[in-house]
Amino acid sequence: MDTKSLKFFMAVAEHRNFTKAAEQLYITQSALSHNIADLEAELGTKLFHRTTRSVSLTPSGEILYKNAKDLLAGFDRIVSEIRKVDSGTSGELVIGHLLSPFKDFLPAITKYFQTEYPEVKIRLVRKNLRPLTNALINKEIDVLFTMSFDLDSFQVIEWNPLFPDGMSLVMRPDHPMANSETIDYKKLADEPFITLEEQESPVFHSMMIQVCAARGFMPNIVATPPAVDSVLMDIKTGFGIAIMPTSISSYYKHGLTFIELEGDDTKFFEAIAWLKDNDNPTVPLFLSSLNRFLADN
Repeated sequence: MDTKSLKFFMAVAEHRNFTKAAEQLYITQSALSHNIADLEAELGTKLFHRTTRSVSLTPSGEILYKNAKDLLAGFDRIVSEIRKVDSGTSGELVIGHLLSPFKDFLPAITKYFQTEYPEVKIRLVRKNLRPLTNALINKEIDVLFTMSFDLDSFQVIEWNPLFPDGMSLVMRPDHPMANSETIDYKKLADEPFITLEEQESPVFHSMMIQVCAARGFMPNIVATPPAVDSVLMDIKTGFGIAIMPTSISSYYKHGLTFIELEGDDTKFFEAIAWLKDNDNPTVPLFLSSLNRFLADN
């Protein structure tokens, strides 16, 4: 018994007439009669009482009729759900993100996307920079809001720039340089520097070293915490200063002074990234929605 046989049976049961049922189904009456006979043979029971003047359900036919509507409706729901998931209009989208650069943008774009695709469930995952990239590569997340430092290092990743970012010198407000109109880079050679551990973002670490070297000094690195929060806590505590992405000032500005560094060598992007071979059909829908959101805002 399949859905085709059930639909043929339901047509006859509702019309109580083989001719009218065949017309509804756009098949011949003989083909319909043959299909019903096959169904009866499969079930081992008669489903209809037939006379030259009328067609009526047998007790077995009544039982099948009572349940067939639910069976067909359930099947149609399953098919509909499968098609929605396959098209990306249903299912789940897992978004990885850094906290500070996207604290206002991420809620806005997710709300915009869910207005367009309300049946997609969104799950947000926050991690540090390198664990986020690893999670994307391991297909634990579908798209990633991150910084562009290391993205070109991975051939499996595609990414688009979203917003320009840069580097800032970060220190306590009571640091002697905090209110200086210009930065005396020679004096920075004597300052204790706090940096993210190199493993967290090798490219950013290399960029930071090159930025310092281009300005005539090498940073005296005294600590390498594994997370941005820890770097900033060390600065607030007075352990040293740091060069960090400017965008984090939007979240961590209280109790710290950010002095933006000039020069093209300090520039990069806040970005969205995804795997080239990601098989979640919701991803291209999200990327298209993101483009519309950016165009509207």
